[in-house]
Amino acid sequence: MEPNQKHMDEITLGLPSKSEKIRRLSAAGYSRRQIADFVGVRYQFVRNVVVDEERKQKGEAGEMAEPRPAWRSEEPQTDSAGRIRVRADGAAVIPAAVLTKAGFKAEDAIVVHISGDGEIHLLSRLAGVRRAQALIRQFVPKGVSLLDELIKERRREAEKENG
Repeated sequence: MEPNQKHMDEITLGLPSKSEKIRRLSAAGYSRRQIADFVGVRYQFVRNVVVDEERKQKGEAGEMAEPRPAWRSEEPQTDSAGRIRVRADGAAVIPAAVLTKAGFKAEDAIVVHISGDGEIHLLSRLAGVRRAQALIRQFVPKGVSLLDELIKERRREAEKENG
C-alpha cells in the first residue's frame, strides 16, 4: 500500500499511544517500514508491537497476553454421582475441583496405577513413594534399617578395595 500521509493521520487521530497507532496502521495494511517512518520509531519497535498483537489474537502467550490459569478444566464436569465421561477421542477430563480436593497442585506429577478390572488410581508423587515404601517394608524384618545395611555393605566393599 502506498503511504498516504492524510489517510494515516485520519487513522491515528486521537489515539493515545504509539503502540495503538502502530496496531491500527498495521490493520489498515501499511507495511512496518511505512508505519515506523510515520510514527517516528524504529522498525524493531513496530515489529514487536505487531507480533505481540498477532500472538494475542491467536491466544499464544506473549507480553500482552492474559495469563493462563494453572488448572484447565473442560466440560463436562462430574455429574451428581461423581462420574466423568470418556469423550469420543478417548480422553477423560478430570475437573480442576476434583484434583484440588484430592490434594493435587498445579505442576504436580501424577502417578497412574492400573489395578485391572476397570480400576485406575491416580497418586501424587509423594503418595506413590509412600506406597512403594510400604510395599518394601513388608519384606524387611522389624528393627532392621535398610539405610544402615547399605552403609555397612558399602564400607565392606571399600575395605576390600583398599586391601
